[in-house]
Amino acid sequence: MALSPEGRERIVAANRGRTHSALHRSRVSVALRGGKNPQWKGGKTISRDGYVMIRVPSHPRAEPNGYVREHILVYEAAYGSLGSGLVVHHRNGDNQDNRLENLQALTPSEHMKLHRIPTNSRWVKIPRIGGRG
Repeated sequence: MALSPEGRERIVAANRGRTHSALHRSRVSVALRGGKNPQWKGGKTISRDGYVMIRVPSHPRAEPNGYVREHILVYEAAYGSLGSGLVVHHRNGDNQDNRLENLQALTPSEHMKLHRIPTNSRWVKIPRIGGRG
């Protein structure tokens, strides 16, 4: 049985423009999470700045979307938890080369010295390979 235009208008007005109930939307949302979603790529993606990101929402260094940079996970798997005052550096400058022999833990100041050079009393950023400058 088809709805008359007036009946359809009443339903749309009652739902404030939504065509599905909140209950229906929540069920669909849960049903299509993770591996059940056709867009799912195994929890692995590339960030805008060229890093490989892995979905681990419970990790202490996870970003708000639940993803952690893969090089941090690789380093921590080999050497244990990374101290709060350390960062992981890619020795060859390629943000996607996460082999253990290419990773090195540094303090933020040591890391900055590797990525910047003084020029005419100004700091100039050295461009990275495989990511945005």
